Amino acid sequence: GEHGIAGTVVEPDTGDLFVAVVYAVPSGDHYPKVVRLHSNDGGRTMASETTVLDMPGELIGPSHQISSITIGPDKKLYVHIGDGFFTQYSQDLTSFRGKILRVNMDGTAPTDNPFYNAADGITATDYIYAYGFRNPFGGTWRSADQSHYEVEDGPAVDRLAKVIPGFNFGYDGSDASMAIGAIYNWFPPVDPV
Repeated sequence: GEHGIAGTVVEPDTGDLFVAVVYAVPSGDHYPKVVRLHSNDGGRTMASETTVLDMPGELIGPSHQISSITIGPDKKLYVHIGDGFFTQYSQDLTSFRGKILRVNMDGTAPTDNPFYNAADGITATDYIYAYGFRNPFGGTWRSADQSHYEVEDGPAVDRLAKVIPGFNFGYDGSDASMAIGAIYNWFPPVDPV
């Protein structure tokens, strides 16, 4: 399947590399993780590795896993995570799966995220920027409106969408749900990245 490094982005101020990975544990299970690699010699060698966001227990299959990672104009990390082939998790606000996350560079949850609530402890919910995704492959920023866009692989329909904070993109296992929030749908699918 698709394991290992799944997405990378360079932090422009420091040159550090943020990496979205599918991490294997001794039991053989795989889960998503974001790490920061720091270099003292312009990126030729790694001086240190820091875990930014660890998501143990969020089992990910051979596809529909962590993928795109970008840095927004607000200097936050935007991390795309597929549903791990478990459709129900895209609607579950207690799971990282099926979401686009918004994360501070140090791995903390931004207090202005749509579902942030420190009163109940910091959980997956506090990191969620938007939800209801099947497999958000790619993400980018449009400079004209400083907005985040995602492309997503669907069962038989693919989706391009402008990511709206707090919005439920509605994936429920059906092709019809891939139209929710879509700017454009591909049918037949083309697996956009």
